[in-house]
Amino acid sequence: MLARAIFWSGLASLGFACSGGGGVSPEEAASEVTDAVCDWIGQCGQWEIHCSGDPETCAAALVEVSHAECVAERELDFSGVECGDLTGDEEALVDECVAELTARDCITPAQVDAYLEALANGEQPEEPGQVPPAACVELEEVLVECLDQPLADASASG
Repeated sequence: MLARAIFWSGLASLGFACSGGGGVSPEEAASEVTDAVCDWIGQCGQWEIHCSGDPETCAAALVEVSHAECVAERELDFSGVECGDLTGDEEALVDECVAELTARDCITPAQVDAYLEALANGEQPEEPGQVPPAACVELEEVLVECLDQPLADASASG
């Protein structure tokens, strides 16, 4: 049986640039974005899609997710990386991303039903809620480098 959760989970790959000067650490910014995502999930719930059988049939259920559980699933690990503070422009992207996340409408049963119908028709539709807000996409594009960087000491020892 396949179980999928419908909500924007792109945060899991969000990293922060190794730039400096803004005064807000990547960890603080990541925590702020994670809180916004988890506040939205806490308010709206999380749709889980379960598919099984041959031919495959799918059903949906709206489940509650605690803020703590949500944060634990999305926490970013900054161990092993060195990141400077965000620049002013990067901080502005964090603010815009959070504002867009908190303004999002909840995924409706009608959206989930349309998704399930498309699956039943053999289509591969985009899951409702999987498109992150534009500022979050831009933030991710700008800030992915830090989590891909090893510690300076680790790279010097090899």
